[in-house]
Amino acid sequence: MFSLTTMSNEEIRKLLDKWGIKHGPVVDSTRRLYERKLSEAMSEEKAAKPPSDKTFYREEEEEVTYVYRSPVRGQEATDSGAYVRSRPHWAKHREETTIKTIFSLSTLSDTEIQKLLDEYRIKHGPVVDSTRRLYEEKLSEAMSKLK
Repeated sequence: MFSLTTMSNEEIRKLLDKWGIKHGPVVDSTRRLYERKLSEAMSEEKAAKPPSDKTFYREEEEEVTYVYRSPVRGQEATDSGAYVRSRPHWAKHREETTIKTIFSLSTLSDTEIQKLLDEYRIKHGPVVDSTRRLYEEKLSEAMSKLK
């Protein structure tokens, strides 16, 4: 077996990477700490998994439609003790329209969203990833009010 004390800082750094040990720069003040961590890892004889830098993105969006059905009079609610609120008949249509509109807006580009916001005279800032969902919901509400 080799001695960690005779290795260069660069060799220590490479070993730390190989064993999956998180580290900063290998300098005189940190070297003893990293030598100890390496010797502990080597004595246990188990290599840590290297950190995964992969980020997974979902490429496809699923279209989900929620349909609200109020219980038939005379029937008890299926959820014991659940609160069921009655809705007017037009609420169901408006809810379905809003959901479908949001999904159709999600296919538009940022500039197209900005143009629609201007058309509906909705105050807005830049359309970016963090604000896009908010503006899609505002547009959806404005569109459903005009229908």
